[in-house]
Amino acid sequence: MGEHDPIVSHGRGGQGNIGADSTEYVDAAIVREGVYGDQGDGAYSAGRGGAGNIGSPHVRPTSKVPHDAEMIPELAIRQSVDGDYHTGRGGQGNVHLDEEHRKEKEKKQQHRHDQYEGLADKLKYKIFGRK
Repeated sequence: MGEHDPIVSHGRGGQGNIGADSTEYVDAAIVREGVYGDQGDGAYSAGRGGAGNIGSPHVRPTSKVPHDAEMIPELAIRQSVDGDYHTGRGGQGNVHLDEEHRKEKEKKQQHRHDQYEGLADKLKYKIFGRK
């Protein structure tokens, strides 16, 4: 780490997430278009919380149409080169498998399902003599 690397925080908090980072970050030509600051539509909420992100509930917006938009150039969008990846904070719904791994997993689950014989299945076989 260089002597003049900026101090950054990664993650949600904790001493282990704070340190110098020499990574050069780029915005991939993503630009925000529109007026910054007060846009004449009253108070608004921004961010995840905190007193600085809460506006007056008594002031209604003048329109529901946003006054700005993020424009992402086509050159800034690329397909993921990662196979399997995980997004979000956790949970099975945030696991994304590449096509090959997804098919393998489905095949294994189907095989397990085909082999499973529950108590009711065993009783039916015992009583009726067939599956």
